[in-house]
Amino acid sequence: MTTQVVRPIVGSLDADVVLPGSKSIANRALVGAALASGQSTLRNIADSDDVVAMISSLRSLGAEIHHEETTATVVGVAGRPAPPQSPLNANQSGTTARFLLPVLALAGSGTLTAHEQMLSRPMADQVAALRALGAELTAESLPISVRASVTGRSVEVASSTSSQFVSGLMLIGGCLPDGLDLHLQGEPVSQPYITMTAEVLRAFGASVEWQGDHIRIAGGGYVGREYDVEPDASTATYPLAAAAIVGGRVRVVGLGSDSIQGDVGFASVISSMGANVRVTSDAIEVRG
Repeated sequence: MTTQVVRPIVGSLDADVVLPGSKSIANRALVGAALASGQSTLRNIADSDDVVAMISSLRSLGAEIHHEETTATVVGVAGRPAPPQSPLNANQSGTTARFLLPVLALAGSGTLTAHEQMLSRPMADQVAALRALGAELTAESLPISVRASVTGRSVEVASSTSSQFVSGLMLIGGCLPDGLDLHLQGEPVSQPYITMTAEVLRAFGASVEWQGDHIRIAGGGYVGREYDVEPDASTATYPLAAAAIVGGRVRVVGLGSDSIQGDVGFASVISSMGANVRVTSDAIEVRG
């Protein structure tokens, strides 16, 4: 057993903080790069369990991925994932499972499973949408096998259970010959994560339009590129709050007004509580 000693802060803070990349953005970027034509270089990739599970599965789907420290080099499959020779395993990551199932349906054959704790997680709404698009799937909860590929271009999808169902379908939209029209049923939960997916897809060359309950992703595929994953905005809330409470100065580098993460709004929350907050395009600084 490892013992770690935590010593309380004495006095005020004064720090520039560099945080690991957002795993939510990283997994979206990994799928975009894996489905793209050409090579991508993704930087600030955190070595989290979710990311490791995603990389392993995308390799099984035909993408060439070299991951060293915080950088991943990806050679994509140009919109044509290969049927995996063994089951894909999302481990304990709901995001990974809900992003991989549409990619597996695009491949047309294979099985997706996960850790036993994941087997009861909801998947039925996404399964229903994929079936409506022509895919043949054997179950409504994990493990799920795919027997036939996606052929449609327009579908209704329940968006009030999980935004991950919507994001997963969006990720394959640009790989379909005629693109994909998603008609959202119900008030979308975690809407900022759908916005995040749209922004990542645009970074890889997709045309994404979202008006009301309709999302349109044009066909034409994705293009490999260099991509820097933003620092994780949820993690940033802790040092920023510490500066507001204890006093002093904390600056989070690489995260600012240009962020595609909804949690960056935490800066406005602590500003309304009296903290001195300065936000630039690529940094947030709090003085307490």
